[in-house]
Amino acid sequence: MRVFKFLISHSFHSLLLALFLCAGSASAAEKVETFLLVTENYPPYNMSMNNSEYEHSGDQIYGVSADIVKMLFERAKLPYNMKLRAWHYAFEHAQRKAYRGVFSTTRTEERESMFQWVGPLVEDSWVAFSRPNESMSITSIEDLKKYRVGGYKGDIASEYLIEKGVNVSLIDDDTLNLKRLYGKYIDLWISGPYSGPYYAKQAGYPSPQPAYVFNQAEMYLALNVETPQKYVDLLNETLAKMRSEGKVDEIIARYR
Repeated sequence: MRVFKFLISHSFHSLLLALFLCAGSASAAEKVETFLLVTENYPPYNMSMNNSEYEHSGDQIYGVSADIVKMLFERAKLPYNMKLRAWHYAFEHAQRKAYRGVFSTTRTEERESMFQWVGPLVEDSWVAFSRPNESMSITSIEDLKKYRVGGYKGDIASEYLIEKGVNVSLIDDDTLNLKRLYGKYIDLWISGPYSGPYYAKQAGYPSPQPAYVFNQAEMYLALNVETPQKYVDLLNETLAKMRSEGKVDEIIARYR
């Protein structure tokens, strides 16, 4: 009888152990879908190493935000692919399917429910640039309405000004706004404090002059709303740790 009880007890514990090991194996073998992250050419935050408007590999993409996102996913041990496209494509692409994301994305009230948010990655501001040494009296957005203003399609700063009643002439390629500015087809160009001078330097133009700074903004990685919450939380926790360790500041310093 004792032998029988021992065999039953031993078999029961063996069964529990087997179930535990199977559960552990299933968890360890859980396959995470590869994230597809798309960005745009927006120096110095996201850039092509080949000075191209399109890149198919993260190895050819760099910049403040791009480097932060790469380190973020590597530390979180989440698989990802990174591509560079036009902004309007990148923004729409991220909304179509889970595990897709777009950066660097300004987080606004209108966009809040469209994505799940990881960040902020970096801070930015919105600037109206003029040609060097031009005298303009601009102290408010209302003053911008007196000038010919150029921006690019899908840019949140340009959209903001349009909502405020400023007549902004939009084109697909932001680098062409430099030619429009120096060719005197527009009076002001809407860009960022780092991206504007960077584009000018790359194209061989003098650095444009900041005529008016009208907003401060934080930029994020925006993930599709169907992306599992546990991965969004993991990425935000990992980013917070990177920031506390000084890793984010180290990356930013490389581009100043």
